[in-house]
Amino acid sequence: MRFTSALAAVALLFAPAALAQDSVTVAYDENYDNSGQSLSTVSCSDGTYGLETKGYTTFGSLPDFPNIGAAAAISGW
Repeated sequence: MRFTSALAAVALLFAPAALAQDSVTVAYDENYDNSGQSLSTVSCSDGTYGLETKGYTTFGSLPDFPNIGAAAAISGW
């Protein structure tokens, strides 16, 4: 009986963390469906490690197209 009570008390301690939910905004942009879209329109295209320096020119030239996307993590490009 003590073990069950102790287990229930511990479970109640972790319940708020298990039930907490974060809100995430997700959007859809049809521009990424266009295989002919130039990579020069996105921030990962140029620079030392840019996709264009690796020979890619359009979204369709990427090996994982159409499974590509974007993130708002890059600001000021």
